[in-house]
Amino acid sequence: MPGHDGPEVGDTLPSGRYRIVAPIPNAQGAFGQVFEGAVMTDGVEGQKVAVKKITMSRAIQSIRSIYPNMPNPRAHLAREWRTSLLSVNHPYICRTHCVEFTNAAGTPADLATCKFAFVIMEWAGEALIDVVLERGGLEEGSAREIFWQILIGIEELHKTGISHRDIKPENITLLGADADHPHGVVKIVDFGLAKTESQGALESNVGTERYKAPEIRESYERGHAYDSKVDVWSLGCTLYEMLTAKGSLANRANGAPRPACRCPPPCACLTAARRQVSSGWTRLCTSTATSLPPEPSSNAA
Repeated sequence: MPGHDGPEVGDTLPSGRYRIVAPIPNAQGAFGQVFEGAVMTDGVEGQKVAVKKITMSRAIQSIRSIYPNMPNPRAHLAREWRTSLLSVNHPYICRTHCVEFTNAAGTPADLATCKFAFVIMEWAGEALIDVVLERGGLEEGSAREIFWQILIGIEELHKTGISHRDIKPENITLLGADADHPHGVVKIVDFGLAKTESQGALESNVGTERYKAPEIRESYERGHAYDSKVDVWSLGCTLYEMLTAKGSLANRANGAPRPACRCPPPCACLTAARRQVSSGWTRLCTSTATSLPPEPSSNAA
């Protein structure tokens, strides 16, 4: 039975339709934890789903750190969920089924008063970051197919008027292979920083530093807007790490800081990687992310 921390592993959500089955390793985010879940039919576990448990107090604190003047962070979350629920239906983009709200005791609540929100999503497989780490970098044939799917998914988001703004290997997952996808089926996940054209101009300094386009920071500092092309920079950083397993992926594997690549094109890190990376892939990586912003000063506030 749920305690003061809301429904947990083994508990069924208030609707009776979904059960939290097990935590997913390395799936702890700024807002909460992602779990393996199951659709319940007559008390029996069926189809596998992903359940993102959001602690509302943490989510609100995080949103206010990004948008200090936002009057209603809960409304911001509602817009994110509407974006993923209603705007996107594509094979390479993770589909959200529904959202349930509870209080601390695990009983039903509404968005205005809930302590926890549970976002029920299609099961999206293993995080790309884990696949890359396991293999020490992807072979070029595998990287080509996986990256093509990522590009198609991002193209669909942009056609729909959505900028993701946090593309990275942790926000790409892979389902098992099928006849059309021998290296796995891509799912783009986590729309926490996404924004639609209808929500206004892109102006906030958001994203993960290792993958963030320089114009995000520069536009924010100058009071200018940027556009969805910032996702292209993040794609280049993601491809680089898919091929080399360097940078942020190495940080996570080794548990120690490692400086980002700051080579001028052509990138020396690519050609010096564990396996030889062809000149065509080097050009593609460096054409999407040709340089990174300067290292912050050690005495910066």
